[in-house]
Amino acid sequence: MQHDKSLADALGSREATLRGLLELLEVERLALVRMDAEDMEEIATRKDRLASALGGFTTPPTKAEKALAGAVRDAAVKNHVLLAHARDCVRAALGSLDAGGGAKATPPPLRVDVSG
Repeated sequence: MQHDKSLADALGSREATLRGLLELLEVERLALVRMDAEDMEEIATRKDRLASALGGFTTPPTKAEKALAGAVRDAAVKNHVLLAHARDCVRAALGSLDAGGGAKATPPPLRVDVSG
């Protein structure tokens, strides 16, 4: 995919692009919690455009931009964990049904918090 220079120009700076990506990751987190597949499609497209725009900057990142990039990475990792959990929930729900459409005899595992 080619770099979206017009998007980078519109945002004006690497910092603005990173902030936009960080904000979008928060929107993505909320969509993951809601399991909103439609929003996820649009968010993926927007994330791709922002990531591509980041490649359009040729100057080395500042300390502040590096710190912001770390926050973007952390948010992306958290969203990845949520996505994996959502996938597992869907798999468990589908797996609880047999070919005849009824429920399996064994219920899904129960999670219990014993930390106090």
